[in-house]
Amino acid sequence: MLFEVWREAGRWWAAGHHDGKSLILEGTTELDLSAVSQRRVSDIEPYLQGRRAQVRAARGEL
Repeated sequence: MLFEVWREAGRWWAAGHHDGKSLILEGTTELDLSAVSQRRVSDIEPYLQGRRAQVRAARGEL
């Protein structure tokens, strides 16, 4: 998938389309865009668990 990239002070966005699907990424300049890679994931639940843990920590629930 090829991405179109936009940059602004401290942030970047990348958008691409493939097979009727769209994907938009957002990051800060602290994350090097060239270090981002794609891979197929069949089970997203472990990623959702990690995100939920981040949200709980940010809320002070841990």
